[in-house]
Amino acid sequence: MPVTLDGRSFRVADLETARCIAGQGELPFKVAAGYDVNTADLRSNDRYVTIDYSETPPLVFVGQTVCLRRPATGEAQGTGDPTGGGADGRGARAFNCPRCAAPLRIHSPAIESIACDSCGSIIGVENQDFRLLAGAAQALREIPWLPLGSQGTLRGVNWEVIGFMRRRTTSEGTDYTWSEYLLFNVQQGFAWLIEYQGHWNHARTLSNPPSVARGQRDF
Repeated sequence: MPVTLDGRSFRVADLETARCIAGQGELPFKVAAGYDVNTADLRSNDRYVTIDYSETPPLVFVGQTVCLRRPATGEAQGTGDPTGGGADGRGARAFNCPRCAAPLRIHSPAIESIACDSCGSIIGVENQDFRLLAGAAQALREIPWLPLGSQGTLRGVNWEVIGFMRRRTTSEGTDYTWSEYLLFNVQQGFAWLIEYQGHWNHARTLSNPPSVARGQRDF
């Protein structure tokens, strides 16, 4: 259905009820175990809106697609950095888990929380302050097939695995479980590698997805 927010027309793209049960590695959102979230996702070309009904009144998040590729300003202006560093030019930051002292890294300013692979603690990383969000109380421990920090080349791009999620949905009484790996490259930004029963898919977010009518098969 169409929805108008602040004078802009959006269309509802997805309605979900999700339960967060665990997290591991770097993820572009906060993670804690044991809560349900009802959400509505809306889209309008390169603009996004998520309505989060976990609070009253609901939280509304508005976003816009941006490109993490750095401008080709070159070394003539004194801005060249062969190592790269994400959207704001910073490289990966390293620190130790405040609970078990295991070494951790932050690859991008978009990261809001990190799940320690050693003890399971969730650490918030806002404003350079490493704040413990949740202790090591994860009953379910998943071991990813691709270890966090591993690197590989996919379609000519060198990616690093910086996050991992084990997800599940129920459809018509049947549970479906799959794994999602968050990939990061300084120039390309983020991508997802999705595994379901040994089948793998590489996914990128479209900045301007095509408009598809109900029942339309070709676009």
